[in-house]
This record gives sequence, structure tokens and C-alpha cells, in this order.
Amino acid sequence: MAFGAWLISAWSFSSEVLIANPDATKKEGFLKWAELEAPYPLPSYLADAVEASWNTRTYRTTLEESVADKHTRLAQLVGRAIHLLQTDTVPPPPDTLRWVWQQLRTNAARYAETGLLLRQHRYTEAAAVLNAMPAEKELRPKEQSERQRMLSYVDVLAAAKADGRDPYRLKAHEVQQLETMVGDHYDRPAVWASNLLCAQYSKCRPPYTGGVPEPKSARHAVLTNVPAAANTELRIQPNPANNWAAFTYSLPGNTATLQLRIRDAQGRVVHTLQASGPEGQVVWDTRGTAPGGYTVELLQDGKVERTERLIIQP
Repeated sequence: MAFGAWLISAWSFSSEVLIANPDATKKEGFLKWAELEAPYPLPSYLADAVEASWNTRTYRTTLEESVADKHTRLAQLVGRAIHLLQTDTVPPPPDTLRWVWQQLRTNAARYAETGLLLRQHRYTEAAAVLNAMPAEKELRPKEQSERQRMLSYVDVLAAAKADGRDPYRLKAHEVQQLETMVGDHYDRPAVWASNLLCAQYSKCRPPYTGGVPEPKSARHAVLTNVPAAANTELRIQPNPANNWAAFTYSLPGNTATLQLRIRDAQGRVVHTLQASGPEGQVVWDTRGTAPGGYTVELLQDGKVERTERLIIQP
């Protein structure tokens, strides 16, 4: 076969493959590479055909969107079911909540299930949930690291229980184990262990956005050094929060409109609440908010008067 005929045949085959995979060819720079930089550049008329295929929905695109829609709907239903069960006049059995979480096959749901078991000191079952995670889906390195640290956390609590102690009566070497496990991480096991270490053992660490003496960002340095006006108060309950958090504020003499602004660990504003008067309380629904540490700012006329830290648990 002459080279020209072979090249035409190769172009025909490759264009069929490209046209059948618009999700791949739409990636930035691919078509330019195929036309100008490939060993055998794609003719313009075939490049036009490939570009035209971008407006055609493929079965893969439709399937992926359908799966994503169903997963989103399922996650919303699970969250709603958990809320209804937890606010019922008759508290549901813990295993009922666990069953609801089991319907959602995500890492977040597995950690929520683990959290339920930890609150009941069912450490063997909690470890079993964590050990089964790689069988459900392949975990990325960071996900695997998070799972291993959670197993370390469970092991420490399980060892204390075997010795007839609860998490609030850990020995010095167990506290040290948790501190080592936490390290400079801010994922779920690190946050859970940090909360325990700070609340019970006075082993508190700086917030994610900065610390002493070298804050990780200039913005956080400003926030943490905001002088509180006389008698200005901002209290958060419960903290850590699971489904809601109540912000109780007191700003004597205030007549302006107030704002309560919540920032995530990267300093991004994730929610803003309005308030008024010299004192009051505003409730924030934290369902659907990612677990982790947040900064709550109380602002008067755009000026930050008080800041507090809030931890949201799964």
C-alpha cells in the first residue's frame, strides 16, 4: 500500500476513534496538538468533524450524568432521613442511623458510620468498616493515609476500653500516640483526635489557617489579633457541631446591622448570616457543610469585632 493511501486509512480510523470520544477530545489543547504537533497531523476537515462531535451527547456522557444525578439525590435523601431521625421525639436506635448511612457508598458515609460506632464504643465494628473501605473502591494515596490514621485512632481507644477505661482516661503514652497520629494533618481522624486532645488533655494546636509565631497567612494574622471591644461576646454552641450551631452574640450599644461571616480553612467565605441589636442568637444549619475547622467572624459596619473557631463533625 502506498504511503498516501496508508495515511488516509490511518486518518479515517483515528478520526472515528476521536469522534466517538468527545469527552476526551474536548480537553484543552488536544485538538490543537492533533492538527499541528502530532507526528501525522490531522487534516482540517477531520478536525472540524471532531469538533462538531462535541455537540453530540454520547452514551457515556448520558450514563455519567445519570449516575451523578442519582448519587446527588441519594445523598440528599440520606441527609434528610438522618435529620428526621435525629429530631424525632423518640430517639432512633443507633443501628437505624447506621443503616441509613450504609445506603450511601462514599468515604464520607463510611466515616459517619464509624463515628456512630465510636460513640457507642463499638471499636471492633468501627475497625471492620474502615478495613472494608478498599474493597468498595480504590483509594487514592491521601484517602488511604486518612483511613490508616483513623484505624490508629480506633486502636488507641480500643486498647483503653480493653483496660477498662474510656477515651477521657487515656494514659500518657496513648495521648502521645494520638499527638503523633495528628501531626500536621487536618483530615477527619486528625480533627477528631485533636478535639479530644484539646478538650480533655489540654493538648491544643493552632487552627489550620495559622498559628504562633508564624501564621500561614497574613489574613489569619489579622483575624487572630482583632482586639475585642469591651464586653463584646460571641459564643458558639454546640462546638463541635453536627447538624446546627447557635451563635450567641453581645455587642452593648449596637444599633447597626451585624453580620456573622463563616470562613473555611482556606479563608473563603462559605456563609453569611444577618443579625441586629445589641444581643441575640442566630442558628446556622451545618448539614451539607464539609467537616473541618471554620472561623466565625462577628462584624459591625464591616469591621470585625470578634472571631471564634467552630469545628464541624461529619
